[in-house]
Amino acid sequence: MIQGSNSFANGGMAGAITFMGGASLYDGNAGDIEIIASSSGMNGGAVMLKAGTSLSDGKGGDVSIISGGSATDGGNVYMSAGDSITGNSGNVSIITGSGVSSGNIELQISPAAKVGGNIALISGSAEKKWFYSIGSRV
Repeated sequence: MIQGSNSFANGGMAGAITFMGGASLYDGNAGDIEIIASSSGMNGGAVMLKAGTSLSDGKGGDVSIISGGSATDGGNVYMSAGDSITGNSGNVSIITGSGVSSGNIELQISPAAKVGGNIALISGSAEKKWFYSIGSRV
């Protein structure tokens, strides 16, 4: 376990932890950071990114996954569930938190100088077709 320092002072700031790959100052590639859970004969290990909870009236921590930018092409962001040979593949779920008012789910394409991006929902081929619903779930 790697842990930043704790703060016990009123209004104090606890220690942060930063993982940073090496920089390439010229034409090489910068260093990657990989967090990989181990495999097993039974259940593979899980990876969790979880922000901190506010213990008072503050706001819970954010989780941001942002790819790198470039003068030519920005990096991509991929989310994919695991494959299965004999059973069901994994699910991808995007779920808001509960509260007095629920949060929103927003899919947004940023403005572009020439060609705007698309939003595509594509179902894989199977015997049974996919189902979609917009509105409240009963």
